[in-house]
Amino acid sequence: MDGARTLSCEKMLSGHVQDDAVTLVKWNEPYQKLASCDSSGVIFVWIKYEGRWSIELINDRNTQVTDFAWSHDGRMALICYRDGFVLVGSVAGQRYWSSTLHLDRAAVLCGIWTPDDHQVLFGTSNGQILVNDMHGELVAQVTLNEDAAIVAMAWSCEKFKMEEADDDRAASTGDASVPPAQAPESKLSVLAVCFSNGAIHVMKNYDDISPTIINTGLKDIKVEWSNSGEVLAVAGVASESTDGDCRNRIHFYTDAGLLRFVASIPYTQCYLPEAHQLREFVSRPHNVRLHCTMVRHDTEDLVSGSATYTLFLEYLGGLVPLLKGKRASKLRPEFVIYDPQQPADQRDAPGGRQASSSSAYGRNSPGAESGAAASSMTTIRDA
Repeated sequence: MDGARTLSCEKMLSGHVQDDAVTLVKWNEPYQKLASCDSSGVIFVWIKYEGRWSIELINDRNTQVTDFAWSHDGRMALICYRDGFVLVGSVAGQRYWSSTLHLDRAAVLCGIWTPDDHQVLFGTSNGQILVNDMHGELVAQVTLNEDAAIVAMAWSCEKFKMEEADDDRAASTGDASVPPAQAPESKLSVLAVCFSNGAIHVMKNYDDISPTIINTGLKDIKVEWSNSGEVLAVAGVASESTDGDCRNRIHFYTDAGLLRFVASIPYTQCYLPEAHQLREFVSRPHNVRLHCTMVRHDTEDLVSGSATYTLFLEYLGGLVPLLKGKRASKLRPEFVIYDPQQPADQRDAPGGRQASSSSAYGRNSPGAESGAAASSMTTIRDA
């Protein structure tokens, strides 16, 4: 999407389990497909059909996926797993080849296609690059840095090959007046290899013995080349902050490794209450909207037979427990809510039920008004 266009729609793609965070999302431009991976190793391939997004393919090895990459023509997919298993398949789901890379106490952390899609490169946690051909055979194994893991790799070529040959169009129309397209003189692509210590090697090929080394001073880095292949954007977190509290940075480098400029990226952090301040947090109205989820538990209170619930605060894709309670009436939506700062040994009675001595913000309790005020500021939905 270019800067002149705006986001026209927003779709919620529901497929992954709530407890499994989505770790990777990869777009296939030639085939207009989206691949998403979660922390449990499930991979979904989504496709838009008649205006609706649906799941076309599912892959599940029950092993964490470390990287996923589409080929530049969009026809093939490369999948890397934590246990060293790698797989190459078609965009339609057909498996071409798979292999288990036997590494000495190391893991495959990233994978990438060469610009011509004839080979695949794997980066390992012990600083090595493994090269396999189209049949899965190991071609080369190069050690770049034994003291740092290779966390990402990126070629300076275009991500996808989208051009359509003019001579093919002329042949299909029978128009001999259309001359064949002259292929522009292509610039040789360079490879950026990123290490866990923040260093980047800019290489002419995977076996370049004299790479350009960039020390970014950032951690948790992500890299992206511009479409022209002349600028490398490196995003990460600075070890020290020189611009207030903002430590998120983007460094822009030339393909020769020269730093062009640095941009600081401010961010908004959601407020997360401290454990010893939960009572005050849930009892006072807030000036911000808090998105929460109420989860019903399968087990019921052994004394009253009422279902128990937990109210969670949605925070950075996860759930933080705030309150626990039970239904006080089966006819009216009333809850007995237990004191969130009650010690665990007093709050939980033997057998897993709530102790009768627990304080409650109920209909007749002194904190009912403040608790209701706090609830009115939240968006609660049943899970």
